[in-house]
Amino acid sequence: MKALKGHPNVVALYAHTILDMGRTKEALLVMEFCEKSLVNVLESRGAAYFEEKQVLSMFRDVCNAVFAMHSQSLPIAHRDLKAENLLLGSDGLWKLCDFGSTSTNHKRFEKPEEMGIEEDNIRKHTTPAYRAPEMWDLLRRDLINEKVDIWALACLLYRICYFRSAFDGESKLQILNGNYRIPDLPKYSSSVTDLIRDMLQASPDDRPDITQVWFRVNEQLPVNLQKSLPDGPPEMQSAGIHGGIAKAANRSPPMPQRSPPPPPSSGVGGGEGQLGAFWSTHHAKDPLFVEDKSRPKFDEEPTLNTSNQDRNQTENHSFPKNTSPAKQENVHTHVAGRRNVHNRSHVPEDAASKDFELTFSQKDIDHGMERQKASKPAANNLFQDEAFNTFVAEFDSNKLNSRVSSDKEGKEEALEAEIEMLKEQLKQVNSEKAEITMKFEKLSTICRSQRQEIQELKQNTSR
Repeated sequence: MKALKGHPNVVALYAHTILDMGRTKEALLVMEFCEKSLVNVLESRGAAYFEEKQVLSMFRDVCNAVFAMHSQSLPIAHRDLKAENLLLGSDGLWKLCDFGSTSTNHKRFEKPEEMGIEEDNIRKHTTPAYRAPEMWDLLRRDLINEKVDIWALACLLYRICYFRSAFDGESKLQILNGNYRIPDLPKYSSSVTDLIRDMLQASPDDRPDITQVWFRVNEQLPVNLQKSLPDGPPEMQSAGIHGGIAKAANRSPPMPQRSPPPPPSSGVGGGEGQLGAFWSTHHAKDPLFVEDKSRPKFDEEPTLNTSNQDRNQTENHSFPKNTSPAKQENVHTHVAGRRNVHNRSHVPEDAASKDFELTFSQKDIDHGMERQKASKPAANNLFQDEAFNTFVAEFDSNKLNSRVSSDKEGKEEALEAEIEMLKEQLKQVNSEKAEITMKFEKLSTICRSQRQEIQELKQNTSR
């Protein structure tokens, strides 16, 4: 969710934290409130079906979110796309939620033990009516990857169009055999019904990828509603995440009805390569994606060989109180999935502190302190604010060691208490066992004596 932060079709994550409960961990998330889900909207419409323009507009919102996930360097499969996980935002856009089922583990399962684990994951985290054939039957040995979302998108589009599931009985055989029917009414164009059929191909290799789906949906909309490229969060304007456009287009054999335009051989964005140039060129007119060249590029790795001129330019920027403009190899501040190592003015005011992750290596701290002692002028440049020195002092090794040792002592005490409790339980179980054994022996003695009496009675009657 942090990687997709700012995406217009993904539920916004405002803040989060993870509580360590000992044996388990609990994640708390603060997200934007969306009052209605797609299920609520479908149920409240009664028998009034959507016009084709409405269907395509809603479906493109979903495809925008899925496109952003599949375009990551490791494609993320949502694996639980369904009407219940689409919410209507206050801005009127449809937003994808519930990322607890996501996976980047795309593979073909061969070993029985692996299949057992994966079948259990599929049962827990996916919905039968939207589950792709390769997830129902792992013995098919199809590659399970992000193409499972394409199947689910087809089931979702079917439901938006016809207000019911493509596979009513949620039967495994129905899905494996592709046993579904396109209703005669309401009547939609062949573009919509052909798209459903293409996405409901039994083999994942025969399904279009999300890029092809998006362009096919987009071109069926009225011209005034069409877009040049899928929407994305503002952070995706650099060549990082949306590099997936070319990769997504090249990954799947089927050709789209209208392919995305090819990247130009040269263009804007010099160091970003062809794809970066392609992205910035196609978004040059879009204010959401205009590159602000007055800002320093914070996403680049700092280099070891820095010229004096570059260093002076860097030092002239206004630095946050808690960040040194010296070597930043091990000091990273992550805000909304983006590394920002210099200028705090680019961090949104409402960004929650939970989205900041600071990592300092002891080597960097020691190195900075030595330089401070060696040269006062250098120290004045490096540590401009007393608050930074206080901040660094908190990372003193003695304090760290004492904190680690106190944490260790706390955990040891908790473990000892748990061991004592288990010992008590063991004693109780042993005493219960002894009591049961005694009762058993008494009953056995009674049974033996009764058997003996019966034998004696039999002998007496026979005489």
